[in-house]
Amino acid sequence: MRGKGITYDTGFVAGPGHSTREPFDPGVVRREMQVIRTDLHCTAVRITGGRQDRLETAAGYAAEAGLEVWYSPFTCDLTTGELLDFLADGAGRAERLRRDGAEVVLLTGSELSLFTVGFLPGDTLDERLALLAEPARLREALAEVPARVNDFLAHAVKTVRGSFGGKVSYASLPMDGVDWTPFDIVSSDAGYRNAEIAPPVPRRHPGRGTAGQAARHHRVRVHHTPWRGGPGRTRRHDRRMGRGRPAGPARRRPCPR
Repeated sequence: MRGKGITYDTGFVAGPGHSTREPFDPGVVRREMQVIRTDLHCTAVRITGGRQDRLETAAGYAAEAGLEVWYSPFTCDLTTGELLDFLADGAGRAERLRRDGAEVVLLTGSELSLFTVGFLPGDTLDERLALLAEPARLREALAEVPARVNDFLAHAVKTVRGSFGGKVSYASLPMDGVDWTPFDIVSSDAGYRNAEIAPPVPRRHPGRGTAGQAARHHRVRVHHTPWRGGPGRTRRHDRRMGRGRPAGPARRRPCPR
């Protein structure tokens, strides 16, 4: 699998009244999707955010621009029950888009162990982030994360496949310890790239920066699943730069840099 993609933020909601994307102007979104396709020469876009109407709107404009859509709910401080309801709603919206002819990959959430209540101690994101500064407590808490994450993801995959007929994945963190058996694609949030931390985009991308602040390069390694064991080889894929290279024997989890 080879491609070049970008993450498009429709608004990460962290707390009442706070969103990373205000205002959300559909006209601007439509124009930026065209920029992503024609100026940045991307073939795919991962659309993230915590509001379904925005995800659906942006996904529709992305499909209109000829982009493969990675429909990626990115919520904060929901309970697992609330998140399952959110994913079920998103699955129906993503399926309508797919039936209209778009290429759609549905993600069952993003970085759940950190951003969702119930996997690490703490009812808020700030409380869970504070745990990262306490190595002893963190090590103890991390031991229970994979089992909790995989139990939730098993329910999430079953829920979304009830109404969505396309490929399903999940945007993981290394500490999630995901069992990828029920998924079609392995995805790892292996790093972010923005103007503050990245070198200049190569000259072959003439539209550098024109997609606005909402668009940022995002690296996701993916493998196709399921694995059958044995010495088979696959290819790693960097969605940010679209480069693939031979990998070693297939494993159940990617190894983020």
